[in-house]
Amino acid sequence: MSKDHVRLKVPTTCGELIQGPYLAKESLISLPINLYTEVEARLVKGGGSGTTGKTNLQPKAAAGFLSAVKHLGLTEREASQVELVLNSPVAPGKGYASSTSDLCGVMAAVFELFEAPQPAETLAALCAEIEPSDGLMFEAWTLFDHLTGRVLETYKTVENVKLLVLEPLSICVTDTFRSDEAVQLALDQKTEKPFRLFEKAIREGSVRGVFQAAAASVLEHQAVLMKPHLEAIMEMAEREGAYGVVGAHSGTILGIAMPEALEEAVLIEKLRELGVLEWYQKQFVARTVVGGCKIL
Repeated sequence: MSKDHVRLKVPTTCGELIQGPYLAKESLISLPINLYTEVEARLVKGGGSGTTGKTNLQPKAAAGFLSAVKHLGLTEREASQVELVLNSPVAPGKGYASSTSDLCGVMAAVFELFEAPQPAETLAALCAEIEPSDGLMFEAWTLFDHLTGRVLETYKTVENVKLLVLEPLSICVTDTFRSDEAVQLALDQKTEKPFRLFEKAIREGSVRGVFQAAAASVLEHQAVLMKPHLEAIMEMAEREGAYGVVGAHSGTILGIAMPEALEEAVLIEKLRELGVLEWYQKQFVARTVVGGCKIL
């Protein structure tokens, strides 16, 4: 059985709340935000060339399509009938989990098209077979091994937290970055402190505590991938009453989490006074959301 048409959305992320050696050699908790990759899939009856309608897919999204085809055991003819259109709102290499969002969206759309939706755990495992992945396919904040897709713990997502996202021009290529020997050495020296702070915050129901744990994680990660002006941004955020700073551990963006009453314009002006915006030239407000693929 199959449908003629499917349209769905998958969130991107503002980096990770925490990332380190927590209950596995490497694990992380992604922070989904309200910027969504949208994927439209159509079934063109009568066959196709096998590539028609898929030319806009980047290599990893194309790999996701092939993974879904293999997982479902589709014939070459069935696969050739699928047309896919993908639209992403974010630039790659920044830390928005754009490649995982693309991968997950394409696979989920193919599964839905052939009326064989898969659980988030399956999507995570399939994504991890292609690249180290983010946990945006899970509705809850999920600590998982991003190298295998194995779920370690789940926590209730805190929705609608306001974030001032800071994006520089620079990018980070995950595959190249992770292959560096010095990076691997730094990764091996990370501690469990951010994880302990995160679990304490969850037990106490403290949003501020969650983002203080996130700040500890990204600060510890400076030895792995340096974020310019991070300490100055953290000090300013604390002075102004923000919850804390979250960042991409394999990317270049930062996010300042703040109470609703705190105006982002105030923070932007303080950042300008610090000279930080010469590096983080793009700033915008985003919101935390539950993860998972949503049919439109």
